[in-house]
Amino acid sequence: MAHLKAEQREQFDREGHVILRGFFGREHTDDLRRHAFGVLRSVKRDTPGVGGDPFQERDDDAMNPNRIIYVNDMHLHDDRLDAHLRDGRLLGAVSDLIGTDIDAYQACTITKPARSDFEYHGWHQDAADYGKLANMKNLATITYLCDVAPDEGSTSVVPRSHRGPLLEQVHTEIPGKSVKRRVLKGFEEYAPRAITPTFAAGDVLIFSSWLMHRANSNRADESKIGLINVYQSPDCMAPAGSGGPDYDAIGLPLMRGGRVLSREESRALRGKAEMSARA
Repeated sequence: MAHLKAEQREQFDREGHVILRGFFGREHTDDLRRHAFGVLRSVKRDTPGVGGDPFQERDDDAMNPNRIIYVNDMHLHDDRLDAHLRDGRLLGAVSDLIGTDIDAYQACTITKPARSDFEYHGWHQDAADYGKLANMKNLATITYLCDVAPDEGSTSVVPRSHRGPLLEQVHTEIPGKSVKRRVLKGFEEYAPRAITPTFAAGDVLIFSSWLMHRANSNRADESKIGLINVYQSPDCMAPAGSGGPDYDAIGLPLMRGGRVLSREESRALRGKAEMSARA
């Protein structure tokens, strides 16, 4: 397992994010990219859990011809991506931040198609969409499977914004477009602190689900892809009826007492918990 250095843990606590450079090697990353793009070519736009570019349906990019933007619950689509969700090195780093009992919350790909406009995606805080979480032990990891510059689908963040309030999220009209732009009310106060790092394939960004962040447009001639895993402590789970998304990954046990669970153990443990809740 990989564990964070003291200064990395301190940075996460202080800034709300930490970048693990070169966390995964090139061969490992290339393999993940092949499997992730394989899923993109097999799914259909606008089916449950799958989203496409709202401005363009098809492209000559052979890796992502249907211009897919996201696929939720990637662990259900591909065994290799299920293994990434429960990767021991990744969970080891996460355990230094939220503890040695870890559940999944989300497992998806975020893809910026070739020459895509992501301005509508807007600044946001994930925790606002997750229902009423019991504590702040919920975070996201992005494993970058391609090199991405600021204008090639990188991720922007606002350091230290995770310690502030959850700003109200509104949607504004975009002239001539059917899709609306996501906006955080009062973001102007935080905008001067925003940064947009460059990432290399194999880098991992870990950030608090309360951190203000956004996905950027991709001006390159090929799709850029990354894998997002959201993890949480079991005692963070939003109570039933508090809103939030409907992912298969939510509440899937991945680590107990510092030991990574197999897929079979994860399903059995969640099944037992669900039976207890119904009793």
